[in-house]
Order: sequence, then C-alpha cells, then structure tokens
Amino acid sequence: MQTRLANGKSLIELTTYDHVAMWWFVDFEFNDFLAMQLSQSSPSEPARKGVSIARRAELLARFLESFVLRLLPRTSIRRSSEAKDQNRPPRILFTAQDLQWREIRNQQTGSVRKTDVFFDSILRQLAGKCEFLGVCSLPIPHPALVDLRIRAWQVFVDRWKRWSISQVPFERHLSTKGWRKAREASSVFSKVWENLSRDRVFREVCGGGGIGASIFRELEYYFRTAFPRAVTYLEMSRQMIEDVNPDLILMINEYGLFERSLIVAGKELGVSTLAIQHGMINSHHRGYMYSRDEVSPVGSFRTPYCPIPDRTAVYGPYYKHLLTKVSSYPEDRVVVTGAPSYDRIARLNRIYSKKDFAQRYNIGVTRRALLWTTQCHGLSISENIRNFEAVLSAMRHLSETTLLIKQHPGEGRKYTEMIKDFLAKYDVNGILAPADSDLHEQLYSCDLMISKHSTSIIEAVAADKPVIILNLTKEIIPEGSDYVKEGVAVEVQREQDLVATIRKLLDDSTELSRNRRRFVEKYLFGLDGKATQRAVSLIWGMARNSIT
Repeated sequence: MQTRLANGKSLIELTTYDHVAMWWFVDFEFNDFLAMQLSQSSPSEPARKGVSIARRAELLARFLESFVLRLLPRTSIRRSSEAKDQNRPPRILFTAQDLQWREIRNQQTGSVRKTDVFFDSILRQLAGKCEFLGVCSLPIPHPALVDLRIRAWQVFVDRWKRWSISQVPFERHLSTKGWRKAREASSVFSKVWENLSRDRVFREVCGGGGIGASIFRELEYYFRTAFPRAVTYLEMSRQMIEDVNPDLILMINEYGLFERSLIVAGKELGVSTLAIQHGMINSHHRGYMYSRDEVSPVGSFRTPYCPIPDRTAVYGPYYKHLLTKVSSYPEDRVVVTGAPSYDRIARLNRIYSKKDFAQRYNIGVTRRALLWTTQCHGLSISENIRNFEAVLSAMRHLSETTLLIKQHPGEGRKYTEMIKDFLAKYDVNGILAPADSDLHEQLYSCDLMISKHSTSIIEAVAADKPVIILNLTKEIIPEGSDYVKEGVAVEVQREQDLVATIRKLLDDSTELSRNRRRFVEKYLFGLDGKATQRAVSLIWGMARNSIT
C-alpha cells in the first residue's frame, strides 16, 4: 500500500480525506478478502459485493433513520459544554454490541438476566460512580442484510425494556452537515478512482485476469462505496461526541468501521479512547498487527498512520509482547489488565449448577456432554459441511454422550437452518442451544469442547476443560492461537480420528491439564478474578483525568 504509483503517490495517500487515510477503515476487511481469494483454486467475485448499494440510496435511508430515532424518547442525551465540575461523575460512552447482549446468571441469586456480557462486570463495579451510555449502531441498510437489521432492532428494543443503561443510537447523529459531507466525499473518491484506474503502475499490478482483476474490483468498491461511507461515519461520530460530550470512549473491536471512526473523532475533539481486548490476538491478526511505518510512535491519526486507541487493555503479558514487539504499538499504550469478562470463570462452581444445566437441556445424569462452538460464518460452505458430517457421524458412535451446539452470535439464520437440517438427517442426540444462552454455564457443565478458532477455546482452557481443535482443512495455525503447541488442546485433521480422540480425552485429559496453569499465566494474567478491578482503575483514571 506504500508503493509509489505513476502519479507519485501511494495508495494510502490517495485514500486521504480531511487528513485521515480512509484505507484504515477497510484494511482489516481487505486482508480477509485476500485470504479468501488465496484459499481458493480460482479467484472469485468478493461476496461483499452483494451488500453494496447506491450511496445516495444508503444515505437517504440513513437520514430517514436518523429522523425517526430523533423522535424516540430517551435518545436525545446532551450535556452543556460549560466549565467542568470536578465533583460530577465521569460520563463514559461505550460500544454496546448486539452480539454481546446475552443471558448471564447472577452469582448471588442464581437468577438469569440479560446484559452486555462483555462490559457487565465493569458496569456493575462502577455503578453509581460513572454515568454510562451505550452507543449502538445498526447494520448497513440493504435487502441482503434484512435479517441483521431486524435482529439489531429487536436487541435495541430488548435493551430499552430491560437495561438500566441509557442507549445512544449512533444513526440519530447523521446531520444535514454530515449528509453534505458524505455526498461531497462520494464525488471526490469517484474522481480519484477514475484517475487511479488509468494509472500505469496500478494497472500493471491489478491488470489482466485472476486475483489481480479481483483486487481491482474490490478496490473500486472501496473508493466508490466504502470510503464515502467511512466519511459518513466520521461525521456521525463527531456529531455524537459533540452532542453527548463524554469524558472517555470505551470500546471493543477497535479496528471496525464504526469503532475506527470513534477513535479518529475522539482524537480530533480531545476525548480519550480505551479499547479492551475482546478475543484472541495472533501474529496474523491484521486488526492489531502493523509495521513500524503504519503506527505513529506519538499517537498521530493523520495520514499515513493507522489510528489506534490512546490505550489498549490486554488479557496477558503475551499479548502485550505481541502488540509492542511483533506489532508496532508504543509500549506505554498497552496495559495488561486480564480479561474482565473472564473473572466469572474463576468462580464458575459458585455460580452454576451442573444438575440445573442437565435438567434444562434434558441431559441424563449419567451422560457426558460435548460442547461444539461453531464459526460457520467464517468458514466456507464445503468446510462447514465437512465439519457437520464429521461431528454428527462421530456422535453416532458415542451412545452415552449428548452434543450441545453453541453457534457464534454472528452467524446468520441460514447457518442455523443448516445445523437443524443436519441434526435431523443424522438423528443423533444433539441440542442446538439458543443464540443468546450463557456460554460460561455451558463450559462449566460440559465434559469436552470442540471448536476450530473460536474465542471460546481460550475460555474453555481457563475453565479447565479438554479441547479438540477440529481442523479438517489442515489450516496453518498462527502464533498466539496455537493451543496444540501450547499443550492445552488436541488437533484433529482427519474425520476418522475424531471418535477415538473424544473417547481418549473423556477418559483422561491430565496431560492437557498439566499445561493449563502455565497457559493461563501467559495469556490471562493468572485468571485471579481481579481483571475487572484493574480495568476499572484504568478507566477511572483516564476518565477523571479528562475532567481535571
């Protein structure tokens, strides 16, 4: 991306708008696109082409949405910009993801409630001391994303009814100024693309057929649709920050379009940003892995640098090493706190009951329970079919075992239907858990977990459970995700080996258990149950520093 084209500029420089390189709003997706293209025998048209629509139609839908949201009660949250009162509670704006809205069991009462499972422990520990506002964003308006948009509105309404936390709908902040800026950006980037597409060096790289032609079409999509959309998000973020006037922006998934816009707008308007690690980070994770010329050592967000949060809280010392030594995060911007949402794992036996779990899912007391966490949306159809057939075929040979399937929260309805069809076809003792059910209860109650590269693997290891990595495509596992190399999981690369591996681990997993303590120290800061306390201390310090 830094290669000089015939016009003397790099691709990153050509994506600059208002001194910010829009490239960093699509960089993560572009790497996913490349991985998909390289994994196929012949390059194909990117699947994301189906979700792009005319920018004017999208802007109109967003503007109408903004108008409707402004009419709703309790969505207009403003605070005057008068002199700061050091005695008032800090106001914290945090990203409330739909995927995190799930069931959780109360440790003291045993009752089940719905909440943001990622931030819940932080919200409870700072209750009454800080004012929290959860900002939520709706998917792009397009017929192909109808299911996601319906679910987003359902979650919005559900939170409205059940949650004590105020919600801030992101889309309500599209102003007429933002509308004009977005249309201007569309015109600018269309002209840039027209010139770029004729550039001699660019055409040499992307000319002809094969993967070069696919890259050409993908980049055209970015210039004509994605970059103007990023400008729109930036304008909405600026407007929201001016309206809400937070002291700190707290987030996960900081490399997403929505989150990246919050980081840039926060830096422009002097509001600190803090990201908390939300899953596995490995040496190939483009959301975190940057070269030395891609991240500013002093925190600049202007071209050509990638905007990163003011602070990033990570789960363990390994991740700090990865971000500051392998990647290029400045040393003082990465803080080891542990995983706040994993504090519960340190006391699972005081929260959950295996007997209650067995009764809820109708599992006999003498039966073993296998938990399979799927990631269908991140795998090809052919690999999903191989996985379904391998696991369900194995279950036919495990008569005293029940299979509990927990889908990734981001999986769409089509994958749910696929799983149901395969369960009916194989007629095995299998249960599809509700999408918003409590994963930690399932981890505590299961005897073994099967997955490929889900975040649930690290949680299962922390919960002292044997894990099988089902890797039938023999994909190379990057550093940071190689649980087999760490000695806490067993890999299965052939369907015919799955039954024997399950039986072996159900009988004896002491070899894996011996390595778990070292793993937890390295990756999860010992899982001492105090990660929330450390994260809260960091949050409080950053927020109070903003007020004073």
